[in-house]
Amino acid sequence: GQKARNGGTLGRAPIGYLNYRDMVDGREVRAVKIDPDRGPLIAEAFRLYATGDFTLQTLSEELADRGLQTRAGRTPAGPVPQSSLSKVLGNRYYLGFVNYKGEEFDGRHEALIDEDTFAKVQEVYARRRLAGERRRKHHHYLKGSIWCGVCDRNGRQNRLIRARAKGQGGTYDYFFCRGRQKKECQLPYLPVALVETEICDHYDTIRFDQQLNE
Repeated sequence: GQKARNGGTLGRAPIGYLNYRDMVDGREVRAVKIDPDRGPLIAEAFRLYATGDFTLQTLSEELADRGLQTRAGRTPAGPVPQSSLSKVLGNRYYLGFVNYKGEEFDGRHEALIDEDTFAKVQEVYARRRLAGERRRKHHHYLKGSIWCGVCDRNGRQNRLIRARAKGQGGTYDYFFCRGRQKKECQLPYLPVALVETEICDHYDTIRFDQQLNE
């Protein structure tokens, strides 16, 4: 309790921060600093969700595409799941506070976001919970395994995302590059059937090495 009242972090710092040890006047001091890899992405998660353009699902996918992963521990590093992302977006630790038994204290760690952004996030989250967050799940066996060749040739990495649209009396499934959302790619929308055919044709050209056959 005294550590919290002095602004110290209890236990392991949340994602976006790192625990570290420093020597001050010959004495070991445990402190917390911003994770240079994950910190900026967590701050971006707040800014993106505050726009109202993302659900927890699409935000999780967007952050995964940008390289955000959990810290390896008992389980390997991997994308931040929606349940964990929900806790992150409601955690006032990122404003620079620590909580102990319902009491809030000014933390010694650096804030990642400002009050206005945090308030907008809570407003969006509350509105979504009341209305029932709409989750569009378009499952496909290629989902998550195909990437944009145009972006690859230009030094970027973006997955192809499956989506569904209605028009001209029917429903149409297609893939598009996530880079379009970031306005950095002009790959046209590709019908799912076309992508499937192209991939099948590609695999038809692959042969096992003769040594493996033997």
